[in-house]
Amino acid sequence: MLAAAKLHAALSGLGMDSSVLVRIKTGSDPSFISVRDNLTLRDWIDYKICRRRNKKLRRKYQPRPIEQVGLFSIGVGSLGNSLARQLPDADIYALHWSSELVDLKPLMAKIGQRPAFWRMADMNPMTGGCHYSMGCTGFTRTCGDCPMLEHPGPDDLSHYALTRKLETFAKVDPNRFRPVAPSLWLKKEAERSNVLKRFDTAHIPTGVNTERYRPIDKLEARQKLGLGSEDKILLFAADNVNEHRKGFDLLLEVLHKLPKDLSITPVAMGKADKQHEGIRYLGKLDGADALSTAYSAADAFVLPTRADNLPNVALEAMACELPVLSFRVGGMIDFVHDGETGFLAPPEDAGTLAEHVARVFFDDTLRMSMARKCRALMLEQFCEKQSAKRYLDLCSSLVDASRALP
Repeated sequence: MLAAAKLHAALSGLGMDSSVLVRIKTGSDPSFISVRDNLTLRDWIDYKICRRRNKKLRRKYQPRPIEQVGLFSIGVGSLGNSLARQLPDADIYALHWSSELVDLKPLMAKIGQRPAFWRMADMNPMTGGCHYSMGCTGFTRTCGDCPMLEHPGPDDLSHYALTRKLETFAKVDPNRFRPVAPSLWLKKEAERSNVLKRFDTAHIPTGVNTERYRPIDKLEARQKLGLGSEDKILLFAADNVNEHRKGFDLLLEVLHKLPKDLSITPVAMGKADKQHEGIRYLGKLDGADALSTAYSAADAFVLPTRADNLPNVALEAMACELPVLSFRVGGMIDFVHDGETGFLAPPEDAGTLAEHVARVFFDDTLRMSMARKCRALMLEQFCEKQSAKRYLDLCSSLVDASRALP
């Protein structure tokens, strides 16, 4: 939702007449339209039938706990039929992340022969349910025997979902539809996926608002958060600190492996159901001002993720002049350049990541040089305005191409 709102605002700023259909509306912006506010009796009946069906499917196969394996969404949102019926005429349609709204089959049946793109937040558009395959290659075939399910089998829920996506997208005109990958890694995954390989996947990096996400005075930021003015602060951030994919357990290993003569104050930002001694928790912070304050208070940003696309938190941190320390996975390689804007260790290698953390904190000159390069990279290659312009160009090219087709 955040990515959709950001792109909507950016495209509107470039003169595009844009509106957003959402499941539940917050705020009073008339360009955001809630599907639930306009449900007919038929819609409510379809909604209840779909919810009941989805519950039965999930109960039969039982996805494993989110904290262990991540989200599992089959692309059959309970309001999908209502969304398809309410969808207004438009020159072009844009899909974003949604696990409870979009039912791809009726939606793509309505827009499949019109210009459209899907800004992919993760791998879910091309899989049978997982948002990150974690090395599983089932999505290159027809899924099944899914490791994310408690009761997997050849014809399990993942196979059902992927087969449904294959049937849906087989009817979509590849000249009028573009998957959009924020990272080069996700583009490659789409190109080898069974669902999306027949489409030309575009690569448009996520844009960060470098005017709102900017460095502020470090001492002032620390005073606001109650952090020590002389501390060396290593910041970790995730929507849910305890999500397995984000690697907080690996961060604990990193901290344990740091040299004894290196004194670091680890700070975690995000929802945390379980807290560990020795780590300062800021809780969940919202808004660019609050987040910029947290980023500016730190000296470096650590994200020991097991899988990621192009995480906003890392881009925002770099816009606030924080070097990023992470693993060589997913889209991290697109913006974390070793020795320039941070360091990347081999996947799940806590020992090497600890060495990188120590190097950054022991070498003040290196850290400050990285900080400047981080901000410069965001301004040059990941600025929100640049990203919006590329989306505007994509929209224009799809509309023009569609008009030229019979």
